Amino acid sequence: MTSRIAIVIVHYHTPHLLTRAVDALRLDLASSGLSAHIIVVDNGSNSPNWEWTDSADVTVLAPGKNLGYAGGVNLGVAHSDADIFVLMNPDVEVFPGCLSALINEIDRGTPVVGPRLYWDETRKILLPPREENTRRFTLLAYLGSFSERAARQARRQWRRLAAKHWLASEPVQSYALSGSILAVHSSAWDAVGPFDSGFMMYFEETDWFERLKREGLQAAYVPQATAWHRYAQSTVNEPQSERWFRDSDRRFQDRYYGAWFRLFMSLMPENGGYRQAVFQQAGTCPEIELPAPAANPIFPLQVEISPSPSGIPAGAALVTDRTQTTWLFPEQVWNGAAPGTYYIRVVDQSDAEVGARCTTKTSSS
Repeated sequence: MTSRIAIVIVHYHTPHLLTRAVDALRLDLASSGLSAHIIVVDNGSNSPNWEWTDSADVTVLAPGKNLGYAGGVNLGVAHSDADIFVLMNPDVEVFPGCLSALINEIDRGTPVVGPRLYWDETRKILLPPREENTRRFTLLAYLGSFSERAARQARRQWRRLAAKHWLASEPVQSYALSGSILAVHSSAWDAVGPFDSGFMMYFEETDWFERLKREGLQAAYVPQATAWHRYAQSTVNEPQSERWFRDSDRRFQDRYYGAWFRLFMSLMPENGGYRQAVFQQAGTCPEIELPAPAANPIFPLQVEISPSPSGIPAGAALVTDRTQTTWLFPEQVWNGAAPGTYYIRVVDQSDAEVGARCTTKTSSS
């Protein structure tokens, strides 16, 4: 592989995670025999003097204000003439072999690729692909806040997309890749254009993938490439994150669904108040009971974990051991999760929901 590689990390007030991300990248590059230039765009830092600031393989760009993720990525890419760009959050740590697997797939002709992401270092919980972004699915997911029937239909549709990724053993075409880490060939970046910096945070990669599809270019999910994503660490303590989400959601819906659709949705009640009746266990790292063999579940089982009562989106642990009777929520994930209620469902491969529970975490660990 002779391609010039640049890795653009957009940082925002998580210096300890940034240091770990850079360390993991360097380890993976060295073990794979690759070289890359790391570009850190510092949108906000409490301690900008990292030990590697003056390293030959790292450049730190400080725009002096928060450009958002899209603006930060654009600045980093504009600073390089590389052939391949790896775009990532600072709360992502690549596992050994991740970068080489992504670059290999690009060398085979797929211009945009993303890895299999895990919620934990031990790789027990898979993170989901992005949800389907269509008027129909958006409306169906909304109706799921009013009734279990609609919620169940939305989960069934969403699981088909998730299973395509979770059960893949070879690269599969997908435009539902996570924006937390992507590898992009410069030809695709030039054809599609930069991220829309009008998305301060959220939906910037969703918008970019819509534009990618319209250019007729492919993207692929590469399960051989793996990384650990500490989900939402840059925004969990950011008071403006909810407003940024609403603004970006409105911008995306206006562009792709039409202002009339967004207006219709804005006139609807914010939430139907529906909650599935599940056993609640407060404040503890939950242990989930799995169905007995007599129930004849179709393996592997999916233990799905979601902050939404609808169950969309959800991370999932795949259980393949037919003798296993319980599944324990990984302590690392539980301790790092934001306070709130988490909805857990056990699902077999016939899409039968064979168990459910919710649990409330009351404070950060």
